[in-house]
Amino acid sequence: MDYFFQLDKASFRGEFEGVMACLERDHDGEIINWPGTKKAVAEWSTGMADVSGGKNFGNIRDQHSNMVIGKLTEPPIFDEARKRILVRGMVVDPVAKDKLQEGIYTGLSIGGRYASKKPLRDGTVEYIPELSELSLCDKPCSPSALLTVTRADGSVMQKRFRPPLEPWKRVMLGKMLMLRVAQELAKADAVGATSTYRKSRVNPNVAAANTAFPGMAMQGRG
Repeated sequence: MDYFFQLDKASFRGEFEGVMACLERDHDGEIINWPGTKKAVAEWSTGMADVSGGKNFGNIRDQHSNMVIGKLTEPPIFDEARKRILVRGMVVDPVAKDKLQEGIYTGLSIGGRYASKKPLRDGTVEYIPELSELSLCDKPCSPSALLTVTRADGSVMQKRFRPPLEPWKRVMLGKMLMLRVAQELAKADAVGATSTYRKSRVNPNVAAANTAFPGMAMQGRG
């Protein structure tokens, strides 16, 4: 199980804030069961607090790996009005702290498995998670997600993370790239380019296009 939510704020000291879960349909057509998810998150956080003597309210990992990089510094906040769960934490691993500062981590993602799943009439699947960890991840955020980073000099930078391209935009971008490659081929022919020139100048573009857009592959020349 891997559900991604936005990271709202981070600081150069490794502190961060973000939305851990919220009651909205995700890109996979799934939505949390609010009462069940609150209970699951509370049990996970309470369990970590018990074993750490109140020093850790949730284990934070790097990209759902076995590497623990930080912790929640206080219990999750259950926002009933907006049906979302807010968290505050701290990254202590130096490499992970650099990733946080540089904007490599863009959000939070629940790690664990399904405790239950229930299909709804509109096709959405409602679920309750069974948490094992919370990870900082690099998966792109929603268009409205902003990451606020406080630099070491105290200045503030906000960055909007670009969402994945919609299918039709991906196709259009592919066609534009193919047109550019065709224009390069025409220029090479116009100046009487040799086969060696074509291989070194054109084929890398064709290979790049075929890799990025496998459904529209074209043959290179040379």
